[in-house]
Amino acid sequence: MEERAAIWRDDIDALGFAVFFEGKDHGAACFVHRRAFRILIGSDPVGADCLAYYADNAEAFQTAAGAKIERQSIPQGRNLNLNSRDIRRALGELVRAGPSARKPCRALVNRNACKK
Repeated sequence: MEERAAIWRDDIDALGFAVFFEGKDHGAACFVHRRAFRILIGSDPVGADCLAYYADNAEAFQTAAGAKIERQSIPQGRNLNLNSRDIRRALGELVRAGPSARKPCRALVNRNACKK
């Protein structure tokens, strides 16, 4: 699988992509279930919606996978799953990194709007 390519797997209702950690192929696949995208996108997405979101935020997905690999000491070649928190955390890190970073997801921007 190409570094930025992702596929939709109907059999597991999830998006899959190859993990590139510290500039090289980690040898693992990473999966994000459609329910995680429901939180990130704010609607009930279909596979094409999830693929489009990944394409717009591929750097954040790779950052999230790398952070999880480090945090959990996941050995090279072992597959992993990301949840919406992992991805939102990575989106937030990219925003804090500077003006060239991507915009945060709506859940990050509006998280304080729900607190009263």
